[in-house]
Amino acid sequence: LDAGLQASTGNCTVTVTATTIECDLVNAPPSIAGSRIVWTRALSTGAWTCASTADNKYDVKGCL
Repeated sequence: LDAGLQASTGNCTVTVTATTIECDLVNAPPSIAGSRIVWTRALSTGAWTCASTADNKYDVKGCL
């Protein structure tokens, strides 16, 4: 699926599906290294949500 995103950046390996964009963090500080951020789009509403495997204290507000 081509969403117009790079497959990777200096800090993120990107995976895209029909309903998700996933970022596996690379070259990150040890406290969040190996974490994943997932943005998910609800097909019924088009709304996006965000979740992360990092410790909550490192999450962006609204991305749990």
